[in-house]
Amino acid sequence: MVLSKHKSRADQRRRGAITARVALLCAVVGASVWIETRTSLVQATVLSSIGRKAQARLAPGSNAQRLPAPTGPYDVRLGYTGHSEHLAKLDEAGFEIVAQAAPTPMLRTLTSMGLTPPYAEKARAGLYIEDSRNERLFSSAEPVLIYEHFDEIPPLLVDTLLFIENRDLLRPTPNQNPAVEWPRLARATLEWGWSWFGNDSRVPGGSTLATQLEKLRHSPQGLTMGSGEKARQMASASLRAYIGGSNTIAARKRIVVDYLNSINLAAVAGHGEVIGVPMGLALWYGSDYRVVTDLINGDEADDMSLRAKAYAYRQALGLVLAAGRPHLFLIADREALALRTERFLAVLAAEGVISERLRDAAISARPEYHLKRQVPVSASPDERDDARPMRVQLMGTLGVDSLYELDRMDVSVRTSSIGLYEKEVQRLLDDVRNPDSFMNRRFRTRGVLDDTDPTPLTLSFSLYERTGDVNRLRIHADTKRSSRLVDDSVMLDLGSTAKLRTLATYLEMMTNLYATAALPERRIDKRDILARWARERRLARPDEPLIDFLWGAMNRHYSASPWEKFQTGRGFHRFANFNDEHDDKRFSIRNATRHSVNLPFVRLMQDIVAHLIYGVWSDRADILNDAGHPLRSEYLKRAASFETTQSLHRYYRLYKNRTPQEMRRSYFNAIRKTPRRVAVLIQLMHPDISLEQFTAEMREWMADMPRWELDDEALESMYYDYDPEKFTPRELAHLAGGDWLRLFTLRHLSTRPTGLFSEFLEEGKTQRALAFAWLHATSMKVAQDRRIYSELEVDAFAWLHAHWRDLGYPFARLVPSLATALGASADRPTALADLMGIIQASGLRHPTRRIEEIRLAADTPYDTVLVPRTEAPVRVMTPEVAEVLRGTLVEVVEHGTARRTGGAIPGPDGSLLAIGGKTGTGDHVKKTVDAYGTVVATSAVSRSAVFPFLIGDRFYGVVTAYVKGERAADYSFTSSLATEILHSLRLVLVSMTAEPAENHESHRISDRTSESIAARGI
Repeated sequence: MVLSKHKSRADQRRRGAITARVALLCAVVGASVWIETRTSLVQATVLSSIGRKAQARLAPGSNAQRLPAPTGPYDVRLGYTGHSEHLAKLDEAGFEIVAQAAPTPMLRTLTSMGLTPPYAEKARAGLYIEDSRNERLFSSAEPVLIYEHFDEIPPLLVDTLLFIENRDLLRPTPNQNPAVEWPRLARATLEWGWSWFGNDSRVPGGSTLATQLEKLRHSPQGLTMGSGEKARQMASASLRAYIGGSNTIAARKRIVVDYLNSINLAAVAGHGEVIGVPMGLALWYGSDYRVVTDLINGDEADDMSLRAKAYAYRQALGLVLAAGRPHLFLIADREALALRTERFLAVLAAEGVISERLRDAAISARPEYHLKRQVPVSASPDERDDARPMRVQLMGTLGVDSLYELDRMDVSVRTSSIGLYEKEVQRLLDDVRNPDSFMNRRFRTRGVLDDTDPTPLTLSFSLYERTGDVNRLRIHADTKRSSRLVDDSVMLDLGSTAKLRTLATYLEMMTNLYATAALPERRIDKRDILARWARERRLARPDEPLIDFLWGAMNRHYSASPWEKFQTGRGFHRFANFNDEHDDKRFSIRNATRHSVNLPFVRLMQDIVAHLIYGVWSDRADILNDAGHPLRSEYLKRAASFETTQSLHRYYRLYKNRTPQEMRRSYFNAIRKTPRRVAVLIQLMHPDISLEQFTAEMREWMADMPRWELDDEALESMYYDYDPEKFTPRELAHLAGGDWLRLFTLRHLSTRPTGLFSEFLEEGKTQRALAFAWLHATSMKVAQDRRIYSELEVDAFAWLHAHWRDLGYPFARLVPSLATALGASADRPTALADLMGIIQASGLRHPTRRIEEIRLAADTPYDTVLVPRTEAPVRVMTPEVAEVLRGTLVEVVEHGTARRTGGAIPGPDGSLLAIGGKTGTGDHVKKTVDAYGTVVATSAVSRSAVFPFLIGDRFYGVVTAYVKGERAADYSFTSSLATEILHSLRLVLVSMTAEPAENHESHRISDRTSESIAARGI
């Protein structure tokens, strides 16, 4: 009994001791929790340590362990979410990664847990474009207006925001975690737990400004979807607060600034999404945030100051309160925002945040919306216009759907251009089009602008510089300011510039003949004029160098007579010289190039085609010589297919959308009408017509004939005698007085007027073969040879096209006609400039750059720097050919059609740099023909003048002037307009050529921080 009592007392003492220890432990834990909630010491130590380890720094090369970006509004807008897709598109476009952010293992671990990478986020970002000298060309940083520093924000607005959202945020505790406000979190947690037991009351939020900012920027659609997302927001916001160290006072002030700069305030027409209070004040109320700040900071001494302060304060308060539901409060129901604002004004006054006088004045103030329509922008209208082509190019390169989306991405671009000179050239081109400018008066001379209105003209200028193995676009200016560079997009008949391409082909052919023409085993057809000349020259001068041989080829002569009719383009054509004073002369190819004489080049092209047919493809020439050649029928089928398709297309356009009566009337307007022809046509177009209907139709159509000649017996006889079923197509064509394809078209459209042309063409296969069956008769050899030669000419121009494409010709085909030597196949200014670059580089084609560097997401965990891939030059022209062409181009400037340019200009060392170029004038006229090919109307399509040029060994480019539409008929300018523009730009050119190449390059974007980029952008 005594033992049990002692044991009981011992157990009690033991339990008491345990209880005391537990109570002490609880007190210690409670005290620790209380201290931690007040000081955040542990969090500050742990999270700041993690923050130091969770970083990403730019490192050379590509990083395979790239971080995925969140899908929040901030990340989507700045392009971080689509970062991988943008890199893939850039890779397709020929860019390579030279540096990329490399995340630490700690940062990769955090992001794998779903946390947002902690880094100093940008309050403002957007597209930034600069030139090769680091001068800004364009910036679209958004939001344009922001609070740069905490001290810029009115203290009253800060107090108001903290009272509404986060009252303890700016407590003087140095290590405080701004992502957690413990009393609000505890209450929210208890209420949430209580709701599980059937309490249906609304659960209050535990969000601080830091977690709300995390939600606004990085949560999907800016929303909190569940408790898991809320926990992620709090964890990410906590980690971000300590990346600068354990002391968070500066970070908490930055949270206030970032929140006011980041809240979404719906969208405004003409601008788009409105972000941040400063932008909201400008776009919703037409107020300058700096003025609003001064007014809110003002005193309340007199009524006027009070009313002004109240009006400004209510605007700012209204935007803060609208942030939760901006579309409802700012667009759909502004009265709801007014009532909400007035309720908060009462609470703020009751809690002492504002004075009662200010409350009453603010309640009386009702801000008006859109007092000022001017939208704040970071880029001037001129910058937007000038940068539009580059922005459109970037849009495609990055795979972005719109300029609006592109302009808001965190992208910095360094171009190859020199903005200082580009602006000067743009000003001059604009002056040329200005009728009132002094520059325009200088152009009022014969052959330039005369007295025509200059405003419809489009003028452009491009200048490239070869540095190392790369051609860089230094200047592009044009008066159109469209989405694409004019030189890249227009398709113009550029006249004599096609002679330069013809000349290049000719000289390459002569280079090949230099090596082979004198070989004794080579058989040369008498019709191969070029090979015969080459053989004679090589036999006479066996030791002659290639360069001298080519200059000899340039001195071959051709007649400039326009009186010859040429078989070309599947028909017969005549050509004229621009200057009829040349008609009775003979020109060397060299002089014909200098003075841009047409007919020698038509004849030169004729010899080029003949050389291909009778020399290079001597086996094909046998098709013309041998009537039994197995390929003869294939070429005849090609010719017949082309001619019949053209005929059917012409007839289809002529008769489509006409009634049978109108079709017959059109047919008989073209031929003599007889009873037999009418009878055949009526039954052909109406196979099921009855005798009675036939009789009525005949008498209607032949009403001018005596009735006794068309009695019932005669008509009945004609009805049965001219039944189409009795005759072959060729016989029907003879009886009806026309060709069978025309009759077939009439029959088809009479029975199926709504059919498609493709169906009509498919049905006409058999009829087309029947229509040209006569061509295969052995007695038709002359007609056969003419058509076979035309098809061989088509093959020749297909070969020429492949050669021209190697030299940069931009289009998918050439017109198979000698007129191609005079520009019938059109060209583009950029392609002609490329040809100048090839000639200048002794036949090497160097890659061309317009973008030097692209940097995505600078100073973020997604930071990536890309440059164009290095490409080796490709030889596309023999060096000797390039040398002869270059010398010829210099002669055009010094002694020919480009004398207006003014000749050589000085280089960096003072020596003179020769200018070479080729003038070209194009006059595109649309011709309307009838069913018989007769021209019945003409209308002007465009008139153009172009001058591609080269200067010394570094610079080349092109000047273009054109006018489109029917007004082109009013203009008579020639290539003199283009050469005069180049002459007017002489001072710019001298400035460019006098500088060493290294002066045109500066620091790379990757050498600078995003802060310095942003500073240049605003």
